[in-house]
Amino acid sequence: MNNPAKKFLPGVRTRAVWLVPEHEREHPSRRAVMVSISEKIGCSAHRLNERVRKGEVATWPGFVCIAFVIDVFAPSVVDWRVSRTAHAGFVLNAPEQAVHARPMPVRRL
Repeated sequence: MNNPAKKFLPGVRTRAVWLVPEHEREHPSRRAVMVSISEKIGCSAHRLNERVRKGEVATWPGFVCIAFVIDVFAPSVVDWRVSRTAHAGFVLNAPEQAVHARPMPVRRL
């Protein structure tokens, strides 16, 4: 018998992966979360677990500080910096770098 693989829209797979950490508090184990979600979308818990592991990125525990410099006249990010702490040098470095990276307009008299 031919049993063709079930095709899912990419959005369904992505949403299922995001649902796992969101619903971990509601179930006794991560395996229970996988079984619950996989039954709802019609795939195996093993397959969902593989997708979740591929989507996870190892990070250090704690907070990350991000400083963005945004050009309000041309909605775009001019520069940004990431750091583990919000020390003064880090916060001031992003706008300083943005000033140097952006060309100065030519003023005509």
